[in-house]
Amino acid sequence: MIGKNGQARIEAAAEETAGVVAETGEMLKGTANEAGSTAQDYVRAAGRQAGVTAQTAYGAAQTAYSQGSELLDAVGGFVRGNVWSSVLIAAAVGYGLASLVKSSR
Repeated sequence: MIGKNGQARIEAAAEETAGVVAETGEMLKGTANEAGSTAQDYVRAAGRQAGVTAQTAYGAAQTAYSQGSELLDAVGGFVRGNVWSSVLIAAAVGYGLASLVKSSR
């Protein structure tokens, strides 16, 4: 049988264990909150970076579109001004492509 002294020691150990478990739980809770906060910070930073990248890509696309438009206008102006030269160039390009296709078979 356990005497009063033994029972008191068991109760003290149980109380100490309960305290350690509660303290560990609080530490884990704090660590989880920190990890969640850090993850949120990373997600926010990634979102901001994605926004900046999207804006940069949009600007590049607008520039490419305007340059392509200018080039198309320049080619269109050349073709309108030099109809026969344009027809001869188109015929030469067509002949060259046909020769390449025929030789590859």
